[in-house]
Amino acid sequence: MEMNMSMPSSPNPENRSADRKRTQLEMLKRHFNAGGRLTVASALSQLGIYALSQRCGDLRRDGYPVVSRTVETASGAKVSEYYKAIQEELPI
Repeated sequence: MEMNMSMPSSPNPENRSADRKRTQLEMLKRHFNAGGRLTVASALSQLGIYALSQRCGDLRRDGYPVVSRTVETASGAKVSEYYKAIQEELPI
C-alpha cells in the first residue's frame, strides 16, 4: 500500500489577495454607510487599509457611490478625503 506523504498545498496567493480585497471593500462600505470619512492616513490607522484610492475605485466600479474631496490637514498638506456621496453629489 502506497501512502501519499506530500504536504498539503497552500492556498493560492491570488485567492488570499482577492479575499483580503473583498474584506477591505466590506469594511469600507460599513464605514461609509455609517457616515464615516477617510483619508489615506486614517484608513491605514483605523482600518489597516493602505491602498485607499484603489479600493475606492473598486467600489465605484461596483456601483457604490463613493466620492472624494480635497481637504487641508492641520499641517497644511492637501489630501483626498473619501466618503459616501449624498444624492446631490452623484454624477448625472
